[in-house]
Amino acid sequence: MAKSNFLTDQFSTIGGLASVAYGSSSLFPTVADQIKQSSKTKALDSQLPSHALLDFLGTRKLIEDIFRSVVIEEYGITENVTDFVDIYVTDVGRFISIATDLFIANVNKNSVYSVAPTKIIADSLEEAGLRFVNPIPLELNLFNFAIKIEKAFIELGYAGEDFVPFVSLLINNPKTKITQAPPDSIITLDVKGISTKDERGVERIYGTISPQEYYSGVALKEQGSSIKESILQGYVGYPLFSLLGESLLNPDSYNNLQLDFADSSIFGSNLSDGEEAIYNVNLATINLGNN
Repeated sequence: MAKSNFLTDQFSTIGGLASVAYGSSSLFPTVADQIKQSSKTKALDSQLPSHALLDFLGTRKLIEDIFRSVVIEEYGITENVTDFVDIYVTDVGRFISIATDLFIANVNKNSVYSVAPTKIIADSLEEAGLRFVNPIPLELNLFNFAIKIEKAFIELGYAGEDFVPFVSLLINNPKTKITQAPPDSIITLDVKGISTKDERGVERIYGTISPQEYYSGVALKEQGSSIKESILQGYVGYPLFSLLGESLLNPDSYNNLQLDFADSSIFGSNLSDGEEAIYNVNLATINLGNN
């Protein structure tokens, strides 16, 4: 199929590319699918960024231990940190645990490319601190705190020394980008832009539902009274909406599913003992940059 090349900058949007390439911003799903297909991080894009990070590091405990080591080191040495902990944080362990969970979650939330890992750490520390005091004391420099945590990862050796470039790689996952196109890139698009399938080859009629349907309690596309077709497609969710990463079933294992049970009657109810659950739902809340 004939191709056309489009040069992007930091202001380029997926809808804008669709308007230029196909004359209508409504064809943005096609542009997004083609960007995903040519993604430089395609080998990682099938995973939620936080899952890939945990697979890489091996355990959540490693992240929490790094956060804890820096907090303990700074406490008693840096006056502002000592005051913050003594005055506002009644439970240091809880603060560290919250900051760790927020960091893991925030890896999924970036809707723009090339966000520094330090910023994600600093934002997570700030959100955790707000659980104890609002606003955060001005004298507490959380960015410097984040730099020390990043340095602690690097000094860990082994996986830790690749922590920064790996997180940076995960941030470039195009599946977590709502409207922005990769900046300063040459995007190659098919001349014909209309497709009934997404980048995975899933038919959109079975692979997606609208936000209106979702919030009305509709979870998937039915054919008659059966969700079998959606299960066989191995996917249900939204194209370019805030609840990304929502999957009905791991498509690698659907052959083992007892399709006699795959109908709408089981949605929201428990399967009987011994039956394999068909839902594997992972929701990534995307930061749309509206704050």
